[in-house]
Amino acid sequence: MFGALTNGRIFQTRHYADIHLAHHVNDLTNAIRNWAVILYFQPFASIKLDRMSAAFGWTIDEVEHHVVNLIQSGGIQGRVDSQNKVRRR
Repeated sequence: MFGALTNGRIFQTRHYADIHLAHHVNDLTNAIRNWAVILYFQPFASIKLDRMSAAFGWTIDEVEHHVVNLIQSGGIQGRVDSQNKVRRR
């Protein structure tokens, strides 16, 4: 579903070669990832992180880290149950 996020690494070399884009690649990539995670969580009151892990092609630890960072920055609301690996609103 979100394979473009992982396949986007293929294009990073080309983007770094662009003198106008190179300085913004990391920020743009992070903004796209954040937006994808925010959109993914919108319809759910709670969701298991392993389900998101399968959808994004990330490990559960990567998902948990990313979700916690978004919660702390105010990008999404909720809490992460680290023991059960569930995000709840």
